[in-house]
Amino acid sequence: RYFAIGTALHQLILEPESFMDDYIIVPVFDKRSKKGKAEFMEFYGKHKNMGWVDEKEMDMIHGMAKSAQMNETIVELLRDSYREVSVYGTDAKTGLPLRIRPDSLSKKKSTVLDIKSCVDSGKRAFKKDILKYHYPLTAAFYSDILGKENYVFGAIEKTPPYQTSPYMIDDEMMEM
Repeated sequence: RYFAIGTALHQLILEPESFMDDYIIVPVFDKRSKKGKAEFMEFYGKHKNMGWVDEKEMDMIHGMAKSAQMNETIVELLRDSYREVSVYGTDAKTGLPLRIRPDSLSKKKSTVLDIKSCVDSGKRAFKKDILKYHYPLTAAFYSDILGKENYVFGAIEKTPPYQTSPYMIDDEMMEM
């Protein structure tokens, strides 16, 4: 569910105009009964190409997106930016083809914005997440390929009040 929620959050923040076309709230089905199984199969047939979230998850996603939209730094980085755009290239050392998909590339600033959902967006806790999930590797790779100087994480908590905290990765972490 973490990936489904993260993907939905990204779309609501970065591509809000298409969110309601791509996501639907899944009702509860009693799949132990014939009727429940039939209702589920009918629902699945109509909505199999959509993202599914339950009502509680949808409320959380909307709360997180609203918090991000109230954060001045996040809003500034999203203003006048390319969002969810694929970038292709070739690795200079290996010749391997590359494809990256940064969340947001500012058109006027040398900055990449990377939206991350988390349990705790406090400085200490999020730094642990940065190290645990090897975020500096992605930051360095994307920054090198895109020629961007700054890499900012928009850390958004999954529980109310859905605190949003932007963090710019420093040179020491980038080297790591």
